Amino acid sequence: MQPPATIGILSFEVAGAMFKAVQLHRSLTPAALARLRDQVLRSAAVRHLVSADEPQLLALVAAEKLDQLTRVAAVVARLGRRCPDPALAGFEHVFADLLAGRLDPAQLGLLPARAMDAAVKKMARLAAATAALRPDPTPKPRTTGSLWNRTPREIAPLMARAVCTLLARIRRAFAGAAAPPAAPPSTVGGAALALRYSNLVIIIEKLLQYPHLVGEEARDVLYEMLPASLRAALRRKLRRSARELAIYDASVAFDWRRRLAGLLTWLSPVAHHMVTWQAERNFERSRVFAPAGHVILLQTLYFADRDKTEAALCDLLVGLNYICRYEQQRAAFDFDSCVD
Repeated sequence: MQPPATIGILSFEVAGAMFKAVQLHRSLTPAALARLRDQVLRSAAVRHLVSADEPQLLALVAAEKLDQLTRVAAVVARLGRRCPDPALAGFEHVFADLLAGRLDPAQLGLLPARAMDAAVKKMARLAAATAALRPDPTPKPRTTGSLWNRTPREIAPLMARAVCTLLARIRRAFAGAAAPPAAPPSTVGGAALALRYSNLVIIIEKLLQYPHLVGEEARDVLYEMLPASLRAALRRKLRRSARELAIYDASVAFDWRRRLAGLLTWLSPVAHHMVTWQAERNFERSRVFAPAGHVILLQTLYFADRDKTEAALCDLLVGLNYICRYEQQRAAFDFDSCVD
């Protein structure tokens, strides 16, 4: 009798799905949900740029978690097709029925708390052992403890029950939070500007450390990163400030520094989070093995109101321009004094 086929090269995709499931489980603990409400939902960036409406914010988080779980379920479905159990072989349809509410997860046998904890530990252990196989998983001794030599019928039931349990926990944790549509055009993400604006914030943050070194070339690079709407708003503000000022003042430069520092206190973290989130998605698309990330979209600029975000960016750019020109003016005065 021929031995059952092993998971083999599919191990890395399965391990990635396991890491996602483990991360989802950890994000649904009482402590993690309390941090979500106290730190993320009430953060200055979320309140100012997204919304102060907690049910709306919870709906955004729930939708992302369901999307992550759907990705895990897709991998389980691939494994399930190689299993004799009809429920596993057709897990793609089973999960679709679960999402649509046509099937109760409890009917499929949810894992109780202790059993789920044990399943999560097992998945974390298997995924970590599989990750250690990169870049060459072929030598047999190195596959010990990994998914490489496991069979789909060993792993698919474990992951399928974990998926059903996670779905039930997401619904319990975010009760009444209906999944919203994709980010509308009025948001930064809906306008496909989230990564560009995040990079812009990070560049401005770096330039503010050395304003005396920022020349016309650097300012041109920043300007080229701006869409037409932001360019127009910036030109209007710069013209107005140029008419009002004949010379750049130390006290005004100090005020701009303080104002920009305040803006960056809450704008910089979401910009960096956006870059991190995008890098994690790029890893997934390239099928390069990477553990699941810890950043959620609500911690980024993705759902931020576009008008409010562009107003903040405009302030950053006008302030940066003033500070740079003040520093260059001061350097020129210092040079003239040395010459005299």
